[in-house]
Amino acid sequence: MLLDMSRHSLVLGREAVEKRTAANSISNEPMWSDYVEGNVIEGESEQWPPEGSTSTGGWVETTWTQKWPNHHYCPEDPSTGAKCVVGCVATAMSQIIDYHADKDNYLPVVKLEGWDRYTSYSTDPPIYIDGDSSKYDFPSFDALNEYMIDASNAYNTDSKITYHELGALSFVCGITVKMQYSSDGSGSQVKTVARALRRKFNYPSPTYITVSQTMYDKLKSNMKSALPAELSIYSSGGGPGHAIVCDGLREEEGKPDYFHLNYGWGEGSPENIVNCWFTLPDGMWGFDIIGGAVLDIVPPVGNPAVAEPPQNDNGGIELSINTVPVDGKFTLSYTINKPAEVKASVYDAAGAKVRTLFDNKSASGTHMVSFEPTDENARPLPDGSYFLIFTDRRTIVTRKIIVTD
Repeated sequence: MLLDMSRHSLVLGREAVEKRTAANSISNEPMWSDYVEGNVIEGESEQWPPEGSTSTGGWVETTWTQKWPNHHYCPEDPSTGAKCVVGCVATAMSQIIDYHADKDNYLPVVKLEGWDRYTSYSTDPPIYIDGDSSKYDFPSFDALNEYMIDASNAYNTDSKITYHELGALSFVCGITVKMQYSSDGSGSQVKTVARALRRKFNYPSPTYITVSQTMYDKLKSNMKSALPAELSIYSSGGGPGHAIVCDGLREEEGKPDYFHLNYGWGEGSPENIVNCWFTLPDGMWGFDIIGGAVLDIVPPVGNPAVAEPPQNDNGGIELSINTVPVDGKFTLSYTINKPAEVKASVYDAAGAKVRTLFDNKSASGTHMVSFEPTDENARPLPDGSYFLIFTDRRTIVTRKIIVTD
């Protein structure tokens, strides 16, 4: 089981690089320095995607991580009270899905069913997905199915993808691979990605192939066809494995092939994303073993139309709030047309939660709540812009508020 710990695996990577053999360093690093310095090397060279044609150097132009905003809908860890991380398997998977959905303006509607429920055992006590949704602050399957309709509508109409759609996609990817969640590290197996893509996302042909010459040949072919792959990688020195995106190929006559790798650690780690070209497997940062790869991730073909008409009435929710404090307080008014579990929280401009206003069952009708601009510990909030996010577990409504003297 791959257990990429967004914090721990980065430390592992740094340590593993220092342990690379002198032979590996001598054989790989001079050639790479020639590439990044723009020196001319004898022999014909080709690159997919063409050099300079994308912002990252690879086909995938996102640099997502396992934390905010991607883990927005992940469960709270009952041991720590912190949000669980997305998990490297789901981070790589969701970036590949986003790449195709953005390019083709098409994401099929994904629906979670009763048989998708499972138990995540990486915490004490375990988390029941989705039975513990209210207990550990994550959306139920009914809510996630609505959120994925929002995601489909956004991709299919070429609209901007917000933290809402991004968080939903990341969490749903985790659920479809039976992610074992915790705030320190969330783990699953890369080989489960192929089945999840076929079964839930209507991808026709993804296949997991263990490391072999056949795998490398197909990997190269996929890179030339603009089909990013997901690799499972390990270190001979031990420690947790990792799942990454492979999304580029550089070939040069008489030289080893270089592959562009997206580690899911953001645009600056393990190096600036445009420089993340490595030989496989010995040249990788922090890892020197490939277990296998999910290949032939050909996207589904569909009609890029709106999956469901957008709910202009915010799903039956009416919500208002004064933009700035009046007499030192904000007053939130919300109306729901049927009883529901409701939650309202305040986030700062960076997306960090500063306060939960309420999280409870509410009767139908109109309700008013007044609150002062303070954090969870009753400390005054600094002046600036904040966001109030209200949800009834099926619909999210966001309002901007301004704290000012």
